[in-house]
Amino acid sequence: MKQREQEFLMRLAERALPGSTRLVRAMGSLDKRIDDLEKKVAGLDDTVDDQVSRLERGIDTLGEPRKPRATQPEETSESGPT
Repeated sequence: MKQREQEFLMRLAERALPGSTRLVRAMGSLDKRIDDLEKKVAGLDDTVDDQVSRLERGIDTLGEPRKPRATQPEETSESGPT
């Protein structure tokens, strides 16, 4: 059905406006291009969601109190200064 519609539009356009076949073909391929664009945008949306989630987890950890670092005891000389 879609193929017949496209062929009809091409014949009609050629009779009404010679040379308009290119325009009709371009409009026919527009559907495929829009589908490709939708897929790319959906992929970007997933990527952005993942990055936002990662950043939110990082922000949550900023509010948590820090654990003290384990420090090693300082070395002191038992005999004192020489």
